[in-house]
Amino acid sequence: MEFIKKNKKDIIFFTTSVLVIFLVYIRVFTTNVKFVHDDYNIEYLGLRDYAIKYNLKDGRTVFSLVNLLLSNLNVDIIVYKKFVLLISILILSYGIVMLKNIIMKYKEMYTIKQEIILFIICFATIFNFMVHDCLIFLESAVIVLSYILCIKAADVLVSKEKRYIPLTMLLLFIATECYQATICMFFAFTVFFTILKNKKIKDVLYDVLKMLVFAGIAILINYIIIKIVTSLLKLSQNRIEISISIIIDNIKKILKEAIFFIMNTGHICPLFMYVVFLVLTLIVCPIVINKKNSLKCITIIISFIICGFLLNVASSSSFYAARTKLSIGASIGAGILFAFIYLKEDRGLETLLLSVLLSFIFITLINCMVNNERRIKIYYIEQNDLNSMVKYVDQYENENKIKINKIVKVLNMNEYENGKNKFNEKEEIDSIFRSFEFIDRAFMKLKNEKYKIQRIEEPTEELLIKIHSDGNVYKCIDDKLFIVADLI
Repeated sequence: MEFIKKNKKDIIFFTTSVLVIFLVYIRVFTTNVKFVHDDYNIEYLGLRDYAIKYNLKDGRTVFSLVNLLLSNLNVDIIVYKKFVLLISILILSYGIVMLKNIIMKYKEMYTIKQEIILFIICFATIFNFMVHDCLIFLESAVIVLSYILCIKAADVLVSKEKRYIPLTMLLLFIATECYQATICMFFAFTVFFTILKNKKIKDVLYDVLKMLVFAGIAILINYIIIKIVTSLLKLSQNRIEISISIIIDNIKKILKEAIFFIMNTGHICPLFMYVVFLVLTLIVCPIVINKKNSLKCITIIISFIICGFLLNVASSSSFYAARTKLSIGASIGAGILFAFIYLKEDRGLETLLLSVLLSFIFITLINCMVNNERRIKIYYIEQNDLNSMVKYVDQYENENKIKINKIVKVLNMNEYENGKNKFNEKEEIDSIFRSFEFIDRAFMKLKNEKYKIQRIEEPTEELLIKIHSDGNVYKCIDDKLFIVADLI
């Protein structure tokens, strides 16, 4: 009772956050739908093989251990995923309250109204539009755990409390063993907290230097673990292969593709949505605070964007995945958060800032719900198409007295630009029928048979015409089932 009484406001904030995010994802809990291609892959391989062949070799040690422990329990993947999503919501909600309390170390909130506004801003910062790309995956809980640990590590580093060095390293070690890409949040929030705390530029630069050292050590340890595991299990991995030429190529890719990623809002929200709110934030925030702090605010926003691409210097894997660039999604909230801390005493300016904030939150929540509904619609369409493909193969085998013994996956990057798919431009990105890696596994799981697999990555025009002769993206030819896809 003493704990509840002492933390009453935080419990209310936590509960509010849980309820809001839960309602946004209510349709996920009330339907049995595979939301991403990876769900088919996990269902086909099983938790044990998936943990070894994917999680361990990619350095996601925590998630691999959880899956290995659960692999003998015959867990239903969709039920498991719902439970993991619930855990993710709880972790995110804790992170929102945690960030609020960290900020209150630097800026005291004198009224309950100020604290409520601070909570709402922290909600927008933590539960930003990029987070949706985390929550649709089975590993969502370890991603958001890593996400929150990185923010806490940044706080510990900048606060410099007793034993802060080993504690920072411990938090970063656990975070990178969960999910490496969230290290961008450690970079971004270290910059945020050190600018908030320190008045001298040398102190800021000193914290940034320590940040790079600690992050480098954590990533190096994770890299060594990956090398040891892949060597022992005789697995290959291509996510992180460091060399000067690869780093140069990755930097070129960042410079070339970053602007398109930003304009496309990480392929999570409508085109230019992020750009619109970024411009609004860059205009409004300097207006509501003094000139000296305006430069700091702009620096923070730009730093959050840059931090989103830092890990891609070492690896371009999942470059276009929003879940690897959470700091970009958090940049709007971070800018508004800094502006609120140094807000001029003017009710009109406060209203202006809150208008941008609430609009951003509203669109983010609506977009998450729309994406969930779209994915549910796509799932039922692709299930119907998978059943049609199984029926077609059964009919072909019966009529021709031939047993299909091989699936040939054909990669054609222009396939869906030619109108061969049944999905509109916005929906097609999520269809399993576009997945070059996993469409065969979805088919084999449904057919309950295993086939030899062949890959053709440069098909001839003649072969493509032959496959499409019946108006589908698949066709049986002799003892082979050809399936055309365009996403690697």
